[in-house]
Amino acid sequence: MADLTVNATGTIANDAVTNAKLANMAEATVKGRAVGAGTGDPTDLTADQASTILDAATDPFVRTSDLPSGGGTGDVVGPASSTDNNVPQWNGTTGKLLKNGLATTQQSTGSADGGKLVRLTAGGAIYGVSEAGVNGVNGVSVSGDGVRGDSDSGDGGHFASISGNGVHSIASGAASAVLANNQSTGLALEVVQNGGGPNNIARFTDGADGMTIGTDGGLTWDDVTGAATTRAGLGLGTAALNNTGDFDAAGAAAAAQAAAIAASQPLDADLTSYANAADAAARRALIGAGTGSGNGDALTSNPLSQFAATTSAQLAGVVSDETGSGALVFATSPTLVTPALGTPTALVGTNITGTASGLSIGGNAATVTTNANLTGPVTSVGNATAIADAALSIAKTSGLQTALDARLTGTAGTDIAYSGTPTYTAGAAPSGATNHHQFYTQVGNLVTWQIMLTHATTGTTVTGLTATLPAEFPTPLIPSGFTGASAYLYPCSAVRFMSTPTGTITLSTNSTLKRNAANNGFEIVSTIASGSYRTVILSGSYFTA
Repeated sequence: MADLTVNATGTIANDAVTNAKLANMAEATVKGRAVGAGTGDPTDLTADQASTILDAATDPFVRTSDLPSGGGTGDVVGPASSTDNNVPQWNGTTGKLLKNGLATTQQSTGSADGGKLVRLTAGGAIYGVSEAGVNGVNGVSVSGDGVRGDSDSGDGGHFASISGNGVHSIASGAASAVLANNQSTGLALEVVQNGGGPNNIARFTDGADGMTIGTDGGLTWDDVTGAATTRAGLGLGTAALNNTGDFDAAGAAAAAQAAAIAASQPLDADLTSYANAADAAARRALIGAGTGSGNGDALTSNPLSQFAATTSAQLAGVVSDETGSGALVFATSPTLVTPALGTPTALVGTNITGTASGLSIGGNAATVTTNANLTGPVTSVGNATAIADAALSIAKTSGLQTALDARLTGTAGTDIAYSGTPTYTAGAAPSGATNHHQFYTQVGNLVTWQIMLTHATTGTTVTGLTATLPAEFPTPLIPSGFTGASAYLYPCSAVRFMSTPTGTITLSTNSTLKRNAANNGFEIVSTIASGSYRTVILSGSYFTA
């Protein structure tokens, strides 16, 4: 029967397509999507493609290509169970069968460790620990080292024993039983005794020699060439002595040393007499013959402060050539009672008070003389005098007229350039080249001044002028009640505005010297009828302090 092909659109129910309805597959393939193929229709995967998918499993298979080369083929079979941390052992000679091996431990002790293959530290190093009757590490060698331990920073070998020897080395040949070779800066061999009680740090037993020092490079022994370090060789005296103290280079016995120390003691045990006569004589010569003791010696390292507090009277009692009496005097601010000063080489008379009938000045008793070359004002307090009429000559009044003239006419009055700043209120201020002047005179406290301003170009619609007071003028006096910024102080006598220096004069309608708005200077403010001007003359007067 021929197959029927139906073209229809519909939905196939779940589980309705059997394997027989699927397309035929090549053998040794599986349905799936290869790694890297992305999402899509199922394909027939080869064994290698399926193996690649299984490589991503949590517990993947091991590929034969990843196994070490050179080994045999076949499976390795072990027992049904094994002991954790035991070392595996081969069972037979087939190379395929394993059995439960020898045990290992980690730094434990006790009978449970007996017979174990090896003991390991937590880091995996071999650890030699011995209990009673068992060697921690037993190394036997015919010609090489029995045990050799090398370490970059830790212990090359660390052996501990509860009752036996921590290290027991036996050498039957010419080699050393223990060789300590340090190739850096540390000690080649260090022996430390940490046990309780008076135990020996080290003990050397070899017949009568004890310990023999080989070529020592010049150590301080009895014989630097390598003599045996016997008791006699080191100068330790006889065997009957305990030799617990120091010994000298000459090899003196302990008894001789004790006698020498006793002979050098300056005092007996009671600290009242000298044990050595020669020392006694020398010491008495130093501290005072006959008594053997000092009586409060004063030393540079222990001066008078070692004694009890001393009064001035007590100090005067031990001084034989003093003068005067009373309290000890020091340099700063002393109080002297009726002193006889003699003739001082220097004396400052400031603050001297009281009267002295015998006082003479310049060799004249109670007479004050003056030097004819006195300069400046001369005053007298408490001694009034009068100059008789017509007693002063012209020579005595020279310079008086000059001083009076300066006071009446002032020291200023020279015509100089105006140093202030003029500011115009105008449609167009006067401008161009300027020719400005100022001068003042002072009589007493009255200052009379004048300022003259002229410009090259005439200003238009000029209605006012503000001119700062020159710094050369004396400072105006500010009357009480007229303080503060912009306060009006002194009226100006006349302010004249002109179109040219020879033009018609127009008087200011108002002109005043006042304090400026910043309250840090003075200015002259003038107003004028609107016009065209380029020349201004200002004048006035004010009082100064």
